[in-house]
Amino acid sequence: MTSALFPDSKYELSPLFRAERSLDSEDVFKLFSGTGSDRQTLEFSSADLLNWLLSLTQPAPRAELERSLARRLDFADLEEASTLVDYFIEHETLTPEDVASRYRVKGDIWERWGWRDAYDFHAATRGLRFEKLWGSEKGRELFESYVADPSFGPQPTIFKEIEAIGPAVGFQEDDDEAPIGGRTLADALTCTAPALPADDVGALRVEDLGALLGHAFSTQRTMEVAVLGPHQQKCYPSGGARHPLELYVAARRVDGLPAGIYHYDPLLRELNPVADSAAVAQIDGVAPDRPEMAAADAVLFLTVRWIRHNWKYRYARSYRMVLMEAGHAAQALRVAGSALDLDLACSPTVDEAGAERALGLLDQWQESVVGVLGVGRRHNRDQ
Repeated sequence: MTSALFPDSKYELSPLFRAERSLDSEDVFKLFSGTGSDRQTLEFSSADLLNWLLSLTQPAPRAELERSLARRLDFADLEEASTLVDYFIEHETLTPEDVASRYRVKGDIWERWGWRDAYDFHAATRGLRFEKLWGSEKGRELFESYVADPSFGPQPTIFKEIEAIGPAVGFQEDDDEAPIGGRTLADALTCTAPALPADDVGALRVEDLGALLGHAFSTQRTMEVAVLGPHQQKCYPSGGARHPLELYVAARRVDGLPAGIYHYDPLLRELNPVADSAAVAQIDGVAPDRPEMAAADAVLFLTVRWIRHNWKYRYARSYRMVLMEAGHAAQALRVAGSALDLDLACSPTVDEAGAERALGLLDQWQESVVGVLGVGRRHNRDQ
C-alpha cells in the first residue's frame, strides 16, 4: 500500500503501533505495526523521528504530514519527508483513518478488559503464512545456517540435564506399561472428575505415578531429523517435535516414594530427586484458593525450556505453539489418569514465581512453569 493510491486519504498512527528500544543497542528504536505475516518491524536511531510519530494524535492529509515531518527533522525540502511518509504508510505504521478506526474499535474493547498486552500479542502472532520446510531443500539450508551461526548459541539438547541430589527412583518394567483395561477413550474422557476428594489422602502409589507418566509423558521413540539430529516423539503433538516441556513431581504422600521434588526423565522413565521434603512445603501456596491442590497426594508441574523451541522457530508465533502444546500435555495426563483410576485436577490459578522457587528454577527466561496438576487415586469410579 502506498500513499499515491489514496491521495485524498487522511492518515494516523496505527493503533497496532508499538515502539521500544532494541535490546541489542540503546541507540536503536524498533517499531512494530500490522498483523500476521504483514506484521512489520522497523529499526532506526532517530529519537526525533520517533517523537514525531508519537505526536500524531489526529488524522492528517499526506501533505500536512510531510510538512510536519520536514519541520521536525529540519529538512531543506519536502522530497525526503515525502519519501519517509510513504515508507511509513507502506509499512502500516501510518494507516488510513478508516482502517485505524476498525483496529481501534477492537482494541478499545480488549483494553477495557485489561487485555492490551494480549491485543499486541494477538496482532503479532496470528495469520502467519507458513512455508514448507520439512524435508525441503530450503529447510535444509535454513537449518544448516542455524547450526553454523554461533551468535544464537548451539542447538539445545532434547533432554534437560539434571543435577540430582540422590539416586534416581526407577519403576518396575511393567509400571509404565500398566494396562488401561477394557475401557474406551470415551470411558476415559467421561469419567474425569473436576476435583480431588480429600479422603483420598495417602492412596497414591509410586506405581501409579510410573504408569501415569509412562503413558502420558514418556518418550515413545526418538527420530533423526535432517541437519538437526535426534528429536523425541510422545503421545501428544509438539511443533516440529521439539518437545520443550519438562515435568516435575512434588510428592507429598506417595506410597513407595519419599517426600520431595523430582524431575521426570522421559527417556529413562525415572524420577530424579532435585529437592527434599522441606521444598514440598513451599508448593502449598502455588495454586491459591484451590482446595483440590491441597488435597492432592502429588502435584505435577509442566515447565517450558524456551530455547529448545525458539532456537528453531524464530518468530513470535512459536510462543503460541508452546502454550498449545502445554494444553495437549495436560489433557494427555488427565485422560491417562482417568483410565488408570486417578483423579487429576488442573489449576487455572498459578503463582509461577513461587512454583519456580520451589522447583529451583532461577531464570524464568530459560525455564518457567506453564501448568500445574494435582494427582490423587480414585477409590470409587462414580465419585
